[in-house]
Amino acid sequence: MLYPLIESVNETDLRRRLAVQFIRTHEAQHLHSESLVHRCVAYLVARWRVPVNTAYDLAMHALAERQQRRQPVAFDLTSSTPAVVRLIDAATGRVAAFTANELWQLAQHQAAEPLDRAHTTRQCGRRADHD
Repeated sequence: MLYPLIESVNETDLRRRLAVQFIRTHEAQHLHSESLVHRCVAYLVARWRVPVNTAYDLAMHALAERQQRRQPVAFDLTSSTPAVVRLIDAATGRVAAFTANELWQLAQHQAAEPLDRAHTTRQCGRRADHD
């Protein structure tokens, strides 16, 4: 087991740490975050019997935590609404705002776009040399 069971550690925190550890250990093996999240979910479900929806949430939060360390961009929750979200780049102070519809269209476009080498390189900033 990755972490010893300690009475003061609740189950949710343990599951979160397992997801973070999996993402940290395997992120270099994946060129696309979607496959990393999928593998993390499968691991949490198979090894730790975490429900699928919970495992997906844990994997997404773990991935976001790792990405946050590389590029500290965050939601400005005080200025966002259900219809508009604002993002702030902590390093530069730059702000961007997106409507919920714009984000939904982006998500739909990404889901439909084939994951070719050029796309993978654009998304990840590294070459996709392996298939």
